[in-house]
Amino acid sequence: MSVMNHTNAGCPVEPDTVSAVKLAREFRLVIECARRCAHSEVRCNEGLPLADIDWEMLISTARRHRMIPWVYRCLRACPDEEAIPSKVREQFRHLTQQIAMRSLLLTGELLRVLDVMRVDGIRAVPFKGPVLGALCYGDPSLRECDDIDLLVPTEEVWRATELLQAHGYDFWIPSTRGDQERLLRMGWAFAFAHRRTRIHLDLHWKFTASGFSFPFVVEGLWSRLKPVQLAGKEVLSFPPEDVILLHCVHGAKHQWERLEWIYALSGLVRSNPCLQWDEVLMQAQQLRAERMLLLGLALTRGLFDTELPSGIRQRIEQDQTIESLVSQAQMRLVSDEEAPILEAQQYAFNFRMRESWRDRVRYFFYLLGLKMTPTAKDHEAIPLPAALSGLYYAVRPFRLVGTYGLIPLMRFFKVLRSV
Repeated sequence: MSVMNHTNAGCPVEPDTVSAVKLAREFRLVIECARRCAHSEVRCNEGLPLADIDWEMLISTARRHRMIPWVYRCLRACPDEEAIPSKVREQFRHLTQQIAMRSLLLTGELLRVLDVMRVDGIRAVPFKGPVLGALCYGDPSLRECDDIDLLVPTEEVWRATELLQAHGYDFWIPSTRGDQERLLRMGWAFAFAHRRTRIHLDLHWKFTASGFSFPFVVEGLWSRLKPVQLAGKEVLSFPPEDVILLHCVHGAKHQWERLEWIYALSGLVRSNPCLQWDEVLMQAQQLRAERMLLLGLALTRGLFDTELPSGIRQRIEQDQTIESLVSQAQMRLVSDEEAPILEAQQYAFNFRMRESWRDRVRYFFYLLGLKMTPTAKDHEAIPLPAALSGLYYAVRPFRLVGTYGLIPLMRFFKVLRSV
């Protein structure tokens, strides 16, 4: 069935999923500002809901969700200057400038690293970070970024690693060659930090761990690369159909805990009106990630009025688990609970996103192996001779219970009851 049929063309859809969670006034204002930036031609003459706003809370919320530039754009254009304290306007302006400067710094470093890789004959493709800002918003300075992400073929990881080290990068966490070889077999990226600038760079050969059950074949990407304009230069990145799916998988993996991720997805859809939706959906089905895709699209439609094809909307409505996951993701957006509890919720959330019991079982054992593997803290807490190091596997479950109690585990199984 084709999903290319659109309705309500040119008119924002009223949010139909955001009402599931009671949101703070300041959080709603952040969302409203972002909507106006996306649909200014429709909403620019309407008054902003500024009554009884806690301005410090608004700044804190916008910072946490990486939405400072969009809130500032909206407040700056507000005709009622007296309704917004000048100190607040100035703080938003200053933070927006800082974000733009940081983004431009990362963009410049990304272009430098790509040039170095190209000269040495290494295929490297940027994703997330500044290039996602260019794809979603047409301007990387509007997206607050933490680091640089590059994908290289697996067979070129060691050459790329040596090249990065020769140009100022070291492993973020010091490790032996044996540790690195194990990570190459079982992981998906090396984390580096520049010695002088402290810029972080993640060198990927996969997008997720194998246990995450997203069997994306990286080798097939190299023939589908498309040019993207980044700071006046042309770089190769993934086509929008791949970017949307990869972005939805990344957001789902982290329970869509950051509002900007959802807004970036909205920008991807809006800036690519000729998207091959049938291709996106078919690839998601082949990779057993249809629910991850639909969840992200449901969130961006509900929160930011993103127009979707009727066929996509129908599939969202047909999957009864989506509505529950949308509500859980919204609660995560506004949650202030402790990290261990949130971590348990996130694992249960990822478990429910799996579309088959095979993937659920695989993910469960992936988590079990992840959590039962001894860490440096275990070695520090109970020093054992090398001959008895195997005992750390027996001790670790007790250390986890002693540190966090049983609340995270109880929360995990409570959420799973609704599967």
